[in-house]
Amino acid sequence: MAGKLGTFIHCGPTRYMMNIPDIATSFDLDRVRRDHHEFWGELIVRCGLAGAKTVDGILSAADFNLSSQQSRTTRAKYLQERANTNGQVEWISLTEEFCQRVIAFDREGQDAPRLKDITCPERGDQGWTVDGITMLERHPMVLFGDGGQGKSLVALYLVGKLAKRGLRVLYCDWEFDGESHRERYWQLFGENMPETLRYARCDKPMTMEADRLRRLVQTYDIQYLVCDSIVFACGAGVPAESAEAASNYYQALRQIGVGSLNLAHTTKSANQDDDKKKIQASKPFGSVFWSNGARSTWFVEADNETPGKFAVSLTQKKANTGPLRPPVAWDIDFSEDAITFTPSNVADNDKFVKNLFVWQRMVKELQTKGEPMTQKELSDQLGKHLTNIGKEVNKKDGRFVKVTGPDGIERVALRTDQTTH
Repeated sequence: MAGKLGTFIHCGPTRYMMNIPDIATSFDLDRVRRDHHEFWGELIVRCGLAGAKTVDGILSAADFNLSSQQSRTTRAKYLQERANTNGQVEWISLTEEFCQRVIAFDREGQDAPRLKDITCPERGDQGWTVDGITMLERHPMVLFGDGGQGKSLVALYLVGKLAKRGLRVLYCDWEFDGESHRERYWQLFGENMPETLRYARCDKPMTMEADRLRRLVQTYDIQYLVCDSIVFACGAGVPAESAEAASNYYQALRQIGVGSLNLAHTTKSANQDDDKKKIQASKPFGSVFWSNGARSTWFVEADNETPGKFAVSLTQKKANTGPLRPPVAWDIDFSEDAITFTPSNVADNDKFVKNLFVWQRMVKELQTKGEPMTQKELSDQLGKHLTNIGKEVNKKDGRFVKVTGPDGIERVALRTDQTTH
């Protein structure tokens, strides 16, 4: 947008710029916010004029109240003094124009294009699939489970495989440390560790780290984020289980502007077997908005009861960009020098088999039984309502067939050689 003195640019939800090339100067306002009906932001003014009193090209960097006429005048006089331009630059006019344009844009907002004119992504271009897990290109995804279930290790494995494809990934860590992740990374991928995975240690809440992470994304052309983990990224003052925490977190992610894998916890009791706790296990810990704000959620569950072995399964609980995907599992082998992920069949693990779709469990049961079963037998064996069994049998997908035995009783059989994959 060309102005009288400068070119105005809206750079995102919380950032505005105005460039004045004739005097090698720019106004850069970031972290904008409303406070008691006043419009505040962090204003950085850069100047390349000879004789200007700058630090690394910066003439001034400080909080600024755009709503106050006195603040505008005071800041303009300060810029004039620091720039040492002896009245040859209209600093008051520049400051006034910038403030008016920011406030006007904030009031008017962005235009609303016709929906049909918005560019549609290529079909099938929703993200990148690794071992059956689709990492969404533009939306947040949540990987959640109890502590000690392998969430961080699984996340590092998944994005490491993205990096092997050449994708640029940033691992944002509130919970662990770079040295430990580096050791795991070497154990997973050896000397050929992909070079496009970067690491950012985070110590502030996501709402305060978002500016830095956005700049890192822009600087290194990052395509995907990992945020480990949500509870620690919420910070003090706002309970992690609150709707406000979820809203603030997702707004900050939106400002960063790329797809993300966000690690979260669930209560330990959610892994028990009663129905109420099974429902709890279908969502991350805290407000329902943690699940609502994500476009995809996966529940992580580990089986480490077998000595020397560690198995992990992921079950998708929510999918906004397509149908739910089947559960996936890995057998993970640890040695002194390597960590190896081997895809496994969920149906082969007694702890994970409950996570399969109903039709997958029916296939498994019929294969194990080795002969047709009545719908009532399947209902009793799987603990599913008879209506659910009947719906799966009657679907026109060729999996099951009804057969009548010599005793005249109708049973369910596999139409062909079915698997639970």
